[in-house]
Amino acid sequence: MVPATRLFYSLLWGGDPAQFSIGTALPSEEEINGKLRYALLDAYRARGLKVRFYIDDGGTIGLAGRGSSFFDDTAMPAAGWENFVNSNLAVHLPLYASWLDTLRVFPSTNPWAALEAGLRETLERGRGADVVMFHSCHLHQPIFLSRPELQDIPHWWTLRPMDLRPVPGLPAVRPEDVANTDVRKDPLGTYRIRVRHLLTAWKPMWQDLQRDPDYAQATRVLFADHGERFYHATETLRLQGTHGYDLDPWELRVPFVVAGPAFRNGSGPQQAVDMLELRDAMALKLLAQKPITPASFGSRPFAAVRYHTLSTDIYRPDPDGVHYLAYDSKNIVQGAAMLPHGVWLLRFQADLDERQKEISVARAEEDRLDIYKPLAGGGAHHITYQGFALKSMVEIDEVSFQKAKHEIEAEYLRPLSLPSTR
Repeated sequence: MVPATRLFYSLLWGGDPAQFSIGTALPSEEEINGKLRYALLDAYRARGLKVRFYIDDGGTIGLAGRGSSFFDDTAMPAAGWENFVNSNLAVHLPLYASWLDTLRVFPSTNPWAALEAGLRETLERGRGADVVMFHSCHLHQPIFLSRPELQDIPHWWTLRPMDLRPVPGLPAVRPEDVANTDVRKDPLGTYRIRVRHLLTAWKPMWQDLQRDPDYAQATRVLFADHGERFYHATETLRLQGTHGYDLDPWELRVPFVVAGPAFRNGSGPQQAVDMLELRDAMALKLLAQKPITPASFGSRPFAAVRYHTLSTDIYRPDPDGVHYLAYDSKNIVQGAAMLPHGVWLLRFQADLDERQKEISVARAEEDRLDIYKPLAGGGAHHITYQGFALKSMVEIDEVSFQKAKHEIEAEYLRPLSLPSTR
């Protein structure tokens, strides 16, 4: 799994893994100019397939103004810069939020929005399509709980709103945050409350799809595009969730549920799944009419991960004397610009070949995760997790690192073989 929304979807749509595993949350100049294509979306379009994509938060603005180039239909609450205005106003003004969700083109994720509204709208607008995709940001940090959700917090009425204020990073920690150790303000607790309510809201629709004439024969896949890491500022103070920074079990492991004609209860994949297998299964299903079955997953020798990590110094300091090769999130581009459809990162300080030298890699087999993070002085740290438990961290030399990196990249960068569309 790539721990960032736009990068993951770029891979799922057939984007070049060499390009889309070293980017950031926002598009590069090459992507904006259309030089980076999505091979599968192009193949689907050439075949005349109807592919539709919906998202309930326009903050993923990589497709703003360009959705019609790839999809039969696409929608979001607002595109580009307008999303930032809507997101801020909707959080504070219920009347504005109601107008946004009732009269605008697609439901949003403000605190007063119904958790099932976006999925319900997607299923209605998706009828008659070959592929229907919905991305929800209701779990995105920070989370603002609705009144029904607040009731899951014991004695919630004794808390002030500011008691639930999430702390985004170490620079934002205040003395009063450290002193207030009330477990009810833990952002992980807030996250779990939202997960329960979201799944409860979606469950009837997911279960009813097998009886819906438009979706009964569809293969239905539920997954997250990234995990969420809740760093500890102190032993008792946890920071708000984050993703897209590092390789670890919290950011890389996600729920993955498959249902459909070929899947009986419990017959889904039970091993570590490389999400590129989902990309390949979709290509075979749509371009070669080969059904998605349990055999579609688990064919790769291991789940490969390749990602240009960001510096985590705002969440935790690196161990003394350790300097990883990673992006400094404050100095990753030469310039940025505000265009009609949003804020775009334009030009990286280093070219593609140079940036690939600083890549981190990982491999997952069953519940074991081996991570290789390059060190500034050469070599790398080989970090091993069993489940979520750290088992070991040893320093290896540059030759050993390059050998492990080559094995993982050979799997991750395996060329996509498109079935014939004739």
